[in-house]
Amino acid sequence: MVPDYPGVTEVVVSDGVSRTVFGRYCDLLFTTKQWDDPDPMKIVAARIVSVDSTFGEATLAAARHAAAAGKPLVTYDARHDSELTAGAAALIISREYLRREYPAAAASEDERAGLFAGYLKHCPGLVAFTTGARPVWWGRGRTKGDGRRRGLSDGNAVPGRCHELESFPVKVVDTAGAGDSFRGGLVYGMLQDWPDAECVRFSAAVAALVCTRAPGCVHPPALDEVRELLSVKR
Repeated sequence: MVPDYPGVTEVVVSDGVSRTVFGRYCDLLFTTKQWDDPDPMKIVAARIVSVDSTFGEATLAAARHAAAAGKPLVTYDARHDSELTAGAAALIISREYLRREYPAAAASEDERAGLFAGYLKHCPGLVAFTTGARPVWWGRGRTKGDGRRRGLSDGNAVPGRCHELESFPVKVVDTAGAGDSFRGGLVYGMLQDWPDAECVRFSAAVAALVCTRAPGCVHPPALDEVRELLSVKR
């Protein structure tokens, strides 16, 4: 880490439907390295390893350490045929990523369904497509050994089948941080050893509540708020 580095400063302009982010992300990700390399000992000590997909070789190194240690890996926005996808216990694909990497799937339900099936074919764990106010698509891919050992209970997820979860009706203020919050909610559910359906529903509720405040990543919802939202919509 760079001593005294204050972190990324960003300005977000949002109208509740779309957002424009102004920040130092090019500098953060593509010029001067401003992150630590993964620590194998910390990965061994972890129950679940969650990695950001954007840090190139550092991300892959963390994923490989997790695999070697037998730790479940949670990540997001990776290509369907990538090493990250092939090793993930849980993988989240965002609407923005679909638009950028798979524009045909972002524009067509049939193409999207075909791509989702492709992810289920290549991923050994839980796959979720998040698309804003539209239903979350989720399902479990091919299995390897015991699902619980990998960090996710099979629950009612039939391998290879697409399930839908309707979005939570909330007043959206800013969608920044919703994707990371969904991933955080999923990790929380995994730590509770919840079945897939419950993990996805909890994650969607966390992400929905983050969208009701600005900046949501600075003012995250409390667990009681999430439980209240879950109790309203079943």
